[in-house]
Amino acid sequence: MSTVVVTFTPVTPPGRKRKRDDSKSADDGSDDDAKKPKPSTTSAMVPTPIVPFIPNNPPTQILDVIVFGEGAGGEMGLGSKVVNGLSPIEVMSPRMNRLLSGNDVGVVQIACGTMHGIAITRDNQILTWGVNNFGALGRDTNDYEDEDDVLNPSESTPAPIDTSNLDPNIKWFQVVGTERASFALTTDGRVFGWGTFRGKKGVIGFTHHPEDPDVQTKPRHIPELKHIKQLAAGKNHVLAYDESGQLYSWGCGEQGQLGRAYDPQNPRMGLKPEKVPGLEGHIYKVGCGSYHSFALTIDTKLRKNPTKYNPATTYVEYTTFAWGLNNFGQLGNPDAVAGAGAIQPTPIYAKGLKSYAIFDITGGDHYSLAKTFEGKVLTWGRVDNARTGLAATTFTKMNSIFEDGKPRILAIPTIISKLPFILSITSGPKHSFAVAVRGSNIYSWGSSYKGCTGHNTEDDTEIPRLIKYVTMHRKKVVFVGAGGTFSMLAVVAKRQGKSN
Repeated sequence: MSTVVVTFTPVTPPGRKRKRDDSKSADDGSDDDAKKPKPSTTSAMVPTPIVPFIPNNPPTQILDVIVFGEGAGGEMGLGSKVVNGLSPIEVMSPRMNRLLSGNDVGVVQIACGTMHGIAITRDNQILTWGVNNFGALGRDTNDYEDEDDVLNPSESTPAPIDTSNLDPNIKWFQVVGTERASFALTTDGRVFGWGTFRGKKGVIGFTHHPEDPDVQTKPRHIPELKHIKQLAAGKNHVLAYDESGQLYSWGCGEQGQLGRAYDPQNPRMGLKPEKVPGLEGHIYKVGCGSYHSFALTIDTKLRKNPTKYNPATTYVEYTTFAWGLNNFGQLGNPDAVAGAGAIQPTPIYAKGLKSYAIFDITGGDHYSLAKTFEGKVLTWGRVDNARTGLAATTFTKMNSIFEDGKPRILAIPTIISKLPFILSITSGPKHSFAVAVRGSNIYSWGSSYKGCTGHNTEDDTEIPRLIKYVTMHRKKVVFVGAGGTFSMLAVVAKRQGKSN
């Protein structure tokens, strides 16, 4: 459940704090120092330095949007009518979405929820489309249809969210979607959201306040979150980290996906964003599966035994933390693979990834993907429906758990071979994508229900397969999104207009 903007910016380790030099204390006997006023020992007299927030740079590149898969709820945003014999519901091959044209609309950032889509435009609007039963579109929709409509036009046609209650000076930076909610991050690090969260027993609500409505129909500011740099969304939970590298989580925590204390008797308390404890190092990226979570951290370590071959006294350490549902080993820890109902409620090391410097990480229903700085893609977790993208001969008793003679769980993260250098990855519940370094080469695998892998087939795509259609010819892909049974690609539009 991930949206990926394709940029490859090496992560720079955070600067180390400069240690105080005790040899230059005030009590060194020099006359000059004796004349200097002694600093006060009262903490109230020492002002705390204010570090200004570095704004998130708003996206400006104008995009065209390509869709494929099943859109019975209008989630592909193709409108409500059959046009030139083309259905807005079943799209087996990649198709350009004319209602999100770069020339006319100017999408600059886009995201998939499970059954809806969200986009930011060049004129700073947020557009939504798809299923709105629980407020995920952030605007009023009606059921009016004429005789030519095969879908509700107000849901299947991209339209702006209701911002009547918001500051008109807000600048949007990022949008993400869960199963029935949407969230938007601003350039100044604030977060707004709308919709609702669900658990095993149905709707939980949108905020932790019991007097608030269960469904938030208009964008609402989430005051607990400040100076946020990135959002990531699972099926019914969200992660956000701020500029200091502190991680927050909120939503449904029944499978441990929040990584913090959760009271099943009072699930609404999980809707309040709170810090995730137990993480070491500076967070530089987060990712979500449907019911599990990841945090990638970077830390500067002191090398205890330098050698002539490696004389540096310090080194950079990359660590992957994981938590949440682990019934198919999707957390990437081969030592902790367990059966049905297995939950890891707090962050643990993903030991299966300890040998890799992970650049990006994501997941779907009971499986996970990671991409290294070297462009390799690793996969692990649930095997059926070709989720892992590996040939049947890859699974052995050394790396997998078998059931009735068939591989059921890939316990050890394994590199998907024969892929070129990969820039980005993303995953839906049962299907995944990888964008190659050339930008126009997109590989997909997994469940191809209603053509959601883009290969004009409903047969499972066992190993990564290049999407080959004229729609994709010479297109530079900068976004890949995978919803429940539909997919979206965003490519650089030929004409780049001015953005506000």
